[in-house]
Amino acid sequence: MNRFLATLFLGALLIPAMSGCGPSPEERAAQDLQDAAEELEEAASENAEGFAEAMGAFGEALGGAMNEGADGEDYEPVEREALRDAMPESIAGMDRTSIESAREGAMGFTTTTATAEFQGEEGIFELTVTDLAGIPFAGLAAFGFGVEVDRETETRIERTFEFEGNPAKEEYDSSSNSGEISVMANGFVFEGRGQNMSRDQIHEAMGDVPINQIGGLR
Repeated sequence: MNRFLATLFLGALLIPAMSGCGPSPEERAAQDLQDAAEELEEAASENAEGFAEAMGAFGEALGGAMNEGADGEDYEPVEREALRDAMPESIAGMDRTSIESAREGAMGFTTTTATAEFQGEEGIFELTVTDLAGIPFAGLAAFGFGVEVDRETETRIERTFEFEGNPAKEEYDSSSNSGEISVMANGFVFEGRGQNMSRDQIHEAMGDVPINQIGGLR
């Protein structure tokens, strides 16, 4: 399971707490998910067969909660090849040195992800793009974009901000010259990680990511 699916699983558990009051479809789906999660926790200490059944029920409930969170519409993520082909060949003067893509399904939803690495004279920049498909609400919770943060020490910065009009998060450590910017735009999450790069260089690299072009794939 990739990094996105793992964080999305945890973020989806926030849905019951964030649902509104009243017998709305969203609330009923959230309650179903909560019940299934409790059954899954109980089954974890039982035999493998019981756990497998509970996991299946949890997957169905999670899928229902995802659909309600997306206004009941059903979307398919872009094809793996299309996302791979849309990844840039160079970023901020750094040439692409590797690329891979994957399409994964788990717990009632499917994601498409592409990752490319770019290398300059000294720094390395890794770009990962994940298509959230029909689960924007859960994706928002999973990636933490719903929480505003602004922390700073002598060597470390962590904050949420707007990047080209889109919700974004940034972490940077000057002691290791490494950092990361995550941007949610057009139903995709764009994660840029820089090693041996200044904060300004990471921002420049993210500015070169074709966010609107990739967002137009769906």
